[in-house]
Amino acid sequence: MSRGRGRFFILKLIAFIMLCAIIYKLFSLQIIDGNSYKEVADHRMTTNITEKAPRGAIYDRYGVSLVSNKVGYSVVMQRAGMDSTELNGVFERVTALLVGEQCEYYDTFPISYSPYEFIFDESEDSDERKEWFEKNQYKDKYISPGMSADAVIEAYKKIYNIDPSYTEDQSRRIIGARYEAELHGFSSVTPFTIADDVSVGVVTRIKEVKDDYKGVSVSNSYVRKFDKPGV
Repeated sequence: MSRGRGRFFILKLIAFIMLCAIIYKLFSLQIIDGNSYKEVADHRMTTNITEKAPRGAIYDRYGVSLVSNKVGYSVVMQRAGMDSTELNGVFERVTALLVGEQCEYYDTFPISYSPYEFIFDESEDSDERKEWFEKNQYKDKYISPGMSADAVIEAYKKIYNIDPSYTEDQSRRIIGARYEAELHGFSSVTPFTIADDVSVGVVTRIKEVKDDYKGVSVSNSYVRKFDKPGV
């Protein structure tokens, strides 16, 4: 073998080894260690967080405070790479905690708890029910005008993939919270504030059992405080 051919063979061998190394690295990144890298990426994902600024205090003509601000706590949820089943579990635990601590959370889903009934304004000049059905994002796929409250609940159980093992109250809490989250654009990059001005008990529980509240955090917020009765 000539010296030139020998060098060419060595170059081809080096190129082949490098190609094999690149293929193995790609296989390792995407197949062998893919899940672990995905988890790291989910935790590093950029999110859009809206900070609530304090509103101005209000005083009477004598300089006495009528309305001021106090610092409270808000419960914020992030998608954090969770699938629908895992997300349902977190929403159920968070809402159960808030209910247990007698804290209100945002839920404008227009159906009561079981026995299910619509809670629209039913006056003659109100088109609230009709508008809700017409504007519903799942219209013509899962939701159709004229459905009963029970039928709408069953439709949303399918939409959110709610496991049949949940009780009716648990299912209704999950539906209400996820419905509200959707209204606020909840996504992998947009968090959702599920409750404001929660108790210290809620804050303590979330921080103590972090594994049960994946994607859930507590942030400081400003709450209006009425310093003078009757204002």
